[in-house]
Amino acid sequence: MVVVATISIVILAPAQNRVLDIDDPSLEADSLLLEIIDACTTKWQQLIRSDIDSSLIYANKTVELSRALGNDSLLFHSLRRAASSLTQKGSFREAREVCDKMLSILDTGDLYQVFRYHQTLGLVDFYEGKYEASLQNHFKALEATKQGNLQNDIPAALAEISRVFDEMGQPLKALDYAKQDLNFTMKHGGDRSKFIAQYNLANRYVELDSFEVALVLYNRADSIAQQLTVPVFLDAVMLSKGRLFYQMGKPQDAIPLLENASARMKLTGNRRGYLTALINLGQALNDLRQYERSAELLQEAYSSLTQDGFQHLAQSCREAYAEALYHTGKGENAYQLLNEYRIIQDSIKSEATSRTINDLEIQYQTAEKEKQLLEQKIALAQKTKQRNLLMSLTGLLILIALFIYFYQKEKIRQNKELAQKENEIQNQKIDQLENEKKILAMASMIEGQENERTRIAKDLHDGLGVLLSSVRRQVQNIHKEIEKLTELDIIGDTEKLINTACEEVRRISHDMMPDALMNLGLAEAIKDLAYQIEFDHGIKTHVIIPEIELREITSINIYRIIQEFCNNTIKYANASNIYLRLIKTPSALKINLADDGVGFDLTEAKSKSGVGIKSIQSRVKYLNGFLDIEATNGTSYDIVIPLQ
Repeated sequence: MVVVATISIVILAPAQNRVLDIDDPSLEADSLLLEIIDACTTKWQQLIRSDIDSSLIYANKTVELSRALGNDSLLFHSLRRAASSLTQKGSFREAREVCDKMLSILDTGDLYQVFRYHQTLGLVDFYEGKYEASLQNHFKALEATKQGNLQNDIPAALAEISRVFDEMGQPLKALDYAKQDLNFTMKHGGDRSKFIAQYNLANRYVELDSFEVALVLYNRADSIAQQLTVPVFLDAVMLSKGRLFYQMGKPQDAIPLLENASARMKLTGNRRGYLTALINLGQALNDLRQYERSAELLQEAYSSLTQDGFQHLAQSCREAYAEALYHTGKGENAYQLLNEYRIIQDSIKSEATSRTINDLEIQYQTAEKEKQLLEQKIALAQKTKQRNLLMSLTGLLILIALFIYFYQKEKIRQNKELAQKENEIQNQKIDQLENEKKILAMASMIEGQENERTRIAKDLHDGLGVLLSSVRRQVQNIHKEIEKLTELDIIGDTEKLINTACEEVRRISHDMMPDALMNLGLAEAIKDLAYQIEFDHGIKTHVIIPEIELREITSINIYRIIQEFCNNTIKYANASNIYLRLIKTPSALKINLADDGVGFDLTEAKSKSGVGIKSIQSRVKYLNGFLDIEATNGTSYDIVIPLQ
């Protein structure tokens, strides 16, 4: 059994602000209590990994002081820290009692508190082996993070769900949630969150024996840890890579990493990590048959683990320690350890472990029998030994047969799950290809429309516009000659009509492809559009837009979206004001289009055959953007266009 190192991040919720009167005599005392609580919290953070009993003392102190302040928010999070220490200590009944106290003061409107309550209770369930209950609590914690938009806490909730599925023997589900954690973190998280997500996903691949993939992920996490220079991250990656090499059958490569990890963790006071490194180091030394050194290290680890209450790690240590004792000639002690292991563990998980237990039982029983047979006849002793040997061999054959049967059955089940997963992946790839095909067709259509608009605008301006201008000059020449002969203004009226035709040609050409967009950029084109709306329709237009540089096709599509929105407002909204706001962030362009008109029924508008909203939706989709429409009090479009 290989011990998996885990990382937990402690996030402290800020205390609720209290309204204090400057003449309040308790002001100075409250400030002092807050300083003491802050100091105790810092000590708790430092000790939770190395000295659980001391961390519990500081957690209980913050509980006492928070009650004295009468601050329920501080009290809630102080209780949470106490529950965490009790859980790590293995005092699960006391931890549940503390969770009940948390529930009694829980502010259900504070979704961060809801998240923390279910996360804490889920961890108690997990360490007690109540995986179904743990899973339910972690799913509730995840729901609270999503409802409260707690983006910093979503990865932690996903990681815990992944860990529970892994312990339940569902590695594919565990892998799925670890991937969700990584995908979310890569989009929204910082470097620390990205490290944890890469690290946890690597652990999931280790459970699936995908060692090469796990090694790539560990190396990525290691690169981030080197940049952050966080000791606990660096130590965790070093320990995990050493454990990975051991599982890959390379104990000689694992030992230097495990030795460095144990030394660093001992120096930094990370007691749990230090003991974990010792166990893994002992396992690697056993593989290299360095049993004396392994027994020495594992004896230290086992004594500390049983004393500190780390039951899960102690169980892993028993198996490796028993193997080392057996090979150093201490079979009786080894048998006692493995007997404890069998009582705690429901079944032996490997053929090698089963064979070791049977060998140790035979050795121990034979030693006891030899003491009794010394007083008996040699012939009877030989018969007894032969009978015992036959029974042992029969039992061993039965155990081997059962192991092979259940092993093959489990492999068949895993192959079915993998085949189902591969089928789902193929279906997803097919759906993705179809979506890409639709987007490509849409892109071709939109680019074709814009090219045709440009061509028509150019033809109107260069062809019909020039022709009308020539006709106007010719009519003006005729007009001058006729004025000498008559006072009739027939030609003047004709000239006005031609002028009107020229203006209409210029307007159509401008609508098809504005000169400002082509020559001055998106910002000036939108400002020119706003000026035309105010001049032609008397609607006050408010524009907030920075100078931005975008690809030509992106600028054209954004201009068409805004133009279509303004046209809809002019036609249907009966509005007095239009608001056009564009904000550029490093990763996206945020657009808000709004008016103070009468609004409309969004469901009815989408069901009609009109192309206004559909045109806007198509262009937003083409730009891989997001569109949200609100049409109750006036109309508001919120659009986010990713910048790549």
